[in-house]
Amino acid sequence: MMPHFLKLTGLLVLLALLFATEVPFAEGASREFHIRQIDITAEVRTDGTVHISETRTFEFTGSFSWYQQEINKRGFSEIQNITLSENGRELEFSDTNDAGTYSIRDRRNTIEIRTNFAAENEQKDFTLSYVLQDAVAARDDWAEFNWTFIGSGWDRPHENISITIILPEDVTPQNIFAYENARATNSRLQTGENRIRFTAESLRSGRALELRTIFPAVHIINTVPTDATLDPAVIQQRIDAQLQAEAEREALREERAEWMIPFGYFLILLSLLFTIYMVLRFGRRTEISFQGSSIADRPPSEMPPALVGWLFRYRYSGHQQRFAASIFDLARKGYFRLSQEKTQSSILKTEKNIFMLERTDKPVSDDLKPWEKDLINLLEDRLQGQKKTFEELFKDQKSKTGGPDLTTWWNAWFSEIGKEARTNNWYIDNTKPIAALIVVQSLFFVIAFGLAIYIGSINPAPAIGLMIVSLAGAFAAFMLNVRSEEGEILYREWTAYYNALREGKVSLANDLKGLHIIYGILFGLSGKRMSNLINSMNVNDNDITWMLLMPGTVPNAAMFGQAVNSMVQSTTTSISTGSIGATGGVAGGGGGGSAG
Repeated sequence: MMPHFLKLTGLLVLLALLFATEVPFAEGASREFHIRQIDITAEVRTDGTVHISETRTFEFTGSFSWYQQEINKRGFSEIQNITLSENGRELEFSDTNDAGTYSIRDRRNTIEIRTNFAAENEQKDFTLSYVLQDAVAARDDWAEFNWTFIGSGWDRPHENISITIILPEDVTPQNIFAYENARATNSRLQTGENRIRFTAESLRSGRALELRTIFPAVHIINTVPTDATLDPAVIQQRIDAQLQAEAEREALREERAEWMIPFGYFLILLSLLFTIYMVLRFGRRTEISFQGSSIADRPPSEMPPALVGWLFRYRYSGHQQRFAASIFDLARKGYFRLSQEKTQSSILKTEKNIFMLERTDKPVSDDLKPWEKDLINLLEDRLQGQKKTFEELFKDQKSKTGGPDLTTWWNAWFSEIGKEARTNNWYIDNTKPIAALIVVQSLFFVIAFGLAIYIGSINPAPAIGLMIVSLAGAFAAFMLNVRSEEGEILYREWTAYYNALREGKVSLANDLKGLHIIYGILFGLSGKRMSNLINSMNVNDNDITWMLLMPGTVPNAAMFGQAVNSMVQSTTTSISTGSIGATGGVAGGGGGGSAG
């Protein structure tokens, strides 16, 4: 019990401490980048266009080859003349992703601009320039340019921010009204002769920086009409009210933080202790004196592979492997025949191997499990008396996937297997403790979300820590799936056989060779491991009559293993188990960015 306790406690305490104390993972990473400076100039021209130039200074630690920036498609009707330069050298427009190039993708809601370069432990300046059409809105006597200069989608903070908005020459300072919507550090907004200057020390990642500029509409020839109020006096009243409300909310948050921050740390401890208690109380593995060997050369029984897979459902065996192994097992029992054929590629005109499935004449035996009969019925329905490839068998002609009907059948089929497996009492019934742990930790997570809203701007550590610990606690519910004594013995017997399959140390009895292949498929053996298994058994096409391979195509065990691998891959990958111009008062632009 003690090692189990120490492992669980150490894991959860480490998670809690890492996030509650805001340990900076990125600082210890071998690859990192920072945006050390950003200079933006936006020139509003008399024809209503706006020319924007953004220069960002990146500091790269490690090797980087690209960065991507997004511009949201709002606040303008068209974007033109997009250019990029690196350290003053203009880059080439190309889709090759070669260093010294950039590419543009027009998405539904954004414009994605990718810059390709080569950088390692150095600083680089990148300048992005573009021209916006119909980016100035107007109503009555006033015009507005409203733009999000730094979007909330950037995954790194911006440092040393400088933004200059240049208006037509005739605009005087007393007719310029500028407003900022940002939570930047030590920000300053100034107006002067036909321009606005904004500076700030930094802006955190995930936050947007929006500047709103209002000036007389007489200076712009082409504007976009808007119904929004652009009267500076009215706007100032609204902004003052928003600032007052924000100040009151901030004061309330600070007042609540005095008790909510320690309360958050208390909840972290409570969540952690509850998880530890539940795991120690209900998650103890059954202690047995197992006398068997750690490796066994034959399966403990001829249990259907789908049931064996359920016993190992959290390890080794996935749904696709259980499904594919069941088809192979039905072929071994004589209900289907697997065969290898050759076809010609329609594109390259070269021959390739394909693998076919067909129904035999053998009637369905009453000894089969109900879900085995259901699988036979499904395959018969899809074969329709023909020989088909696995792609043809499981993909709908229209959707090119298994389709909703197959998905419904798939879920019901595995549900039936689970019901039968549970009647064997291989696992202790911990349904209620599992549900209790998940529900309680979900409540802790909801509380953590509330803490993030109330005190996130002051100290997010308790909220983040509680989120991490509660999520870890919910996932710890898997540790409550404890096998019974009978289930533990069976699990260890099959684990010993699994070890033999992996190492290729299996019995060479002819009647077991097919089973070894089927259980190898079940346990996810593929590629080299499957080939090694078949090679260790010295299998040839006469040993497995239910799998027909073309004469002369399988001269050795390695090629036979390759054929089996290809057939399994065809089965598992064929299953789908199912994804107009400026607007007054609304800022345009402002996407996100990242690098790699």
